[in-house]
Amino acid sequence: VRALEKKKKAGKFAKKVKAKTRRKMHEMSNPLEPDEFADMWKD
Repeated sequence: VRALEKKKKAGKFAKKVKAKTRRKMHEMSNPLEPDEFADMWKD
């Protein structure tokens, strides 16, 4: 049971990291985006 929970947590963490890098890449490819949009990409 504990191993399963660890896997679940690891999966959640990986998803978070992936989302973060995707957001960063988006910001890098769209540096001239207006601030209203920038707020959308923050959590």
